[in-house]
Amino acid sequence: MDSALVVMSLGDAKILTGLGEDVTEITVFLDSSINTEEVMESLKKRLDMGKLELVSWKELLAFLLDLQTFAEVFKYIPLVILIVVTSLGILNTILMSVTERTRELGIMMALGTGPSRIISLIMLETAIMGLTGIILGVSGGMSLLSYFSKKGIDFSKWSEGLRTIPFHPTTIYPIIEPMSFYLAIGVVFVSAVVSALYPAYKAAGLRPMEAMRVV
Repeated sequence: MDSALVVMSLGDAKILTGLGEDVTEITVFLDSSINTEEVMESLKKRLDMGKLELVSWKELLAFLLDLQTFAEVFKYIPLVILIVVTSLGILNTILMSVTERTRELGIMMALGTGPSRIISLIMLETAIMGLTGIILGVSGGMSLLSYFSKKGIDFSKWSEGLRTIPFHPTTIYPIIEPMSFYLAIGVVFVSAVVSALYPAYKAAGLRPMEAMRVV
């Protein structure tokens, strides 16, 4: 395969190498790659390292480590898109809300409501809207992830293509990374609040008399 990989039965491999029933390698599969270094240290203490060689997947499959590093960087691109979309959406919504309520805001200021109070009101509305969106999004996202983490996503239709990737399963099970999860929530909330600053200060700068004449 690709002039680099040969897949054959265990019996054929024994005949080809003349090993018989001897064992040349023991592979240990972990539930998570996060525990690799910890398990490596534990095995080094238990095994005779004078006769055995202990090698992690990072050394055996260095190209996978490079792919993983690339994927870690690449995943921030959707995050940047999320920031831009969220910011523009919130900015447009709050700016429209302020524009439509110019007369009401003018009356409030004429009755003694200070600029800081106006800013606080708009920022509070934005925070509530952002939190509502986060709750709905997280609820929907968690439901989908919980469902597919148990059932898995079946890629068997593309199994021929996946054969070019050694040891790649045809069914994958999504997991939730706490850091990515909280990072996305924080980005959405902060983007929403920051986007509301311009409409809030614009509203606070209204002149009561001029604002009340707006129809």
